[in-house]
Amino acid sequence: MKQGTKILIIILSLALLIAAAYFGYKTLSDMYSPDDGNPVTDDSAASAGGDPSAQRTAAPDFTVLDGDLNEVSLSDMSGKPVIVNFWASWCPPCRSELELFDEAYKHYGDRITFMMVNLTDGSRDTVDSVKQFVADSGYSFPVYYDTSFSGTVAYAVNSIPETVLIDKNGDIVDTQIGAVNERIMRDYVSRLTGSE
Repeated sequence: MKQGTKILIIILSLALLIAAAYFGYKTLSDMYSPDDGNPVTDDSAASAGGDPSAQRTAAPDFTVLDGDLNEVSLSDMSGKPVIVNFWASWCPPCRSELELFDEAYKHYGDRITFMMVNLTDGSRDTVDSVKQFVADSGYSFPVYYDTSFSGTVAYAVNSIPETVLIDKNGDIVDTQIGAVNERIMRDYVSRLTGSE
């Protein structure tokens, strides 16, 4: 076989492989997109008709700082459902959802605890810069500062934003990586409070 023919066969084979990988990825991405009407969920038992609480695991505890730099732990929030959101001010998808979280906090903060956990790395986000960002934006939700990466490690956060729903018993109901939209926020509230 000629050298040119071999190279052509290799190039065509690589092109086919790349095309197959692209279409395979696209198909799987579409099937598991959080915007397709089915948020990423750990409630597989519920969709199978079983008891969703049987599949839940206890939410790992972590400790962060509040606005006055006092230590606060997730375990301090027992008694009400909790929405934990890991975010950073430099992250555009994080910023895109903060207004939704603020509105939800204003309406449901008496029934759901909101822990807006900033990944305070000391360089891109500092306690002071985040306080200024929140004040300038007019947000009213409570912000917690993960300066020691306690929450980041406990929940293996490697992509933000990440939101974790925790029921009043302290068990994880759902985890989503990526920004939420209004429909997903309504779903969160409904699942944690049992109402719309």
